[in-house]
Amino acid sequence: MYASQWFLTLYCVYFEIDVVVRIWDIYLVEGKKTIFRVGLAILKLLESKLLTAELSDMFTLFRDIRTNVDVELLLKTSLGFTFSRSLLDKLEREYNSKSPNKDILELSKML
Repeated sequence: MYASQWFLTLYCVYFEIDVVVRIWDIYLVEGKKTIFRVGLAILKLLESKLLTAELSDMFTLFRDIRTNVDVELLLKTSLGFTFSRSLLDKLEREYNSKSPNKDILELSKML
């Protein structure tokens, strides 16, 4: 739920403008993989807290990213994730080939 909001807003809602500008700078150079890298970095930096948190606490951690994550460490961690553009393209093609209607039909057949 939170990751989709991160991606749709390109982190505007969750970080101060100076952080967002830095993320966007990397995005303009590196492309769409930056969006995924930053999301993975957030999860990595919050990993220990998330693993011990109750569901309601997880929502609080995500909502308060500004205070829970060190920005310099976030950017450094995000740049540490590497994956190829071809992998992203493959995953995108795979995602786009799936029809939501097909999944709904399969589920309705099971009922």
